Amino acid sequence: MIDLSVTASIVGLDPGPAAALGAAFLWAFTSILFTAAGRNVAPAATNLFKTVAATLLFAVALFFRDGLPFDPHLDGQQLMLLALSGVVGLGIGDSFLFAAYQILGTRRGMLVQSTHPVFGTVLALFFFQELPTLLQFVGIAVVLGGIVLVLGDGHHRRKLEPGRRRRGLILGLMAGACQAIGALLAKEALIGADAFGATQIRVAGGAISLLIFALLRGELRAWIRGLMQPSVLWRVSAASVLGPFLAVFLMLYSIQNAPIGVALTLLATAPIWLLPMGALLQKDHPTVHETLGVLVAISGIALLLR
Repeated sequence: MIDLSVTASIVGLDPGPAAALGAAFLWAFTSILFTAAGRNVAPAATNLFKTVAATLLFAVALFFRDGLPFDPHLDGQQLMLLALSGVVGLGIGDSFLFAAYQILGTRRGMLVQSTHPVFGTVLALFFFQELPTLLQFVGIAVVLGGIVLVLGDGHHRRKLEPGRRRRGLILGLMAGACQAIGALLAKEALIGADAFGATQIRVAGGAISLLIFALLRGELRAWIRGLMQPSVLWRVSAASVLGPFLAVFLMLYSIQNAPIGVALTLLATAPIWLLPMGALLQKDHPTVHETLGVLVAISGIALLLR
């Protein structure tokens, strides 16, 4: 359906790394759309819309490709791991991320969330007894230093009370932790699987978890009313096609076709793409501290995953 090898050869990259860069670019752009939509609707409602929309889009695409609206070749264990990955990474993690956007702003929220390789290293230590190397410890310190530079900058336009800034930071970190867990779950399930069909199961897992959450809280009708506002609907519709449909597929393709360290490093470059995008589309011009902080954090991620 999508021949990434041809596209990657044009830009001189292997398909896996090229897919990761493409996903990072799309995440940066769609985060701006989701942030604008989230001003008028609950973050979890936006997340529900985009996961349901992506699930349906994958069903249509798979039907035209294979004659079935799902991949019949995934076994029970793969289905379970992919669905759980979607619950943690998309259902819970993205809801935290959208809430962080509303507090910290798109660029700062995404930067904090992009610390997921740090969490991946820590989780590997606890669950797999993989002791980080000295270089990885240095990488963690550099990542955290970059975040401190950005969030500690008192000259940006978004003035926040310490308590509100702390809440935004916690939400962003929780989003990063969820993405790391989701990636680890998906990595094993992707062995021998078609990335396109696997992505559908992952986003469906996130959609089902959010639907259950909305029903239990009795908020589904209110979420739907908010989403049907014209100013919200077009943004979340466009972002759903580009983000959870195309970008998540590219993410899983990169994880499947590149070393996970390389893939996660390139996926974490989204805050760099947001520097020019935020200035152009949101009139949110980064300060010198913020620009330096983003570059420092991305450098730390590269060190961490070498």
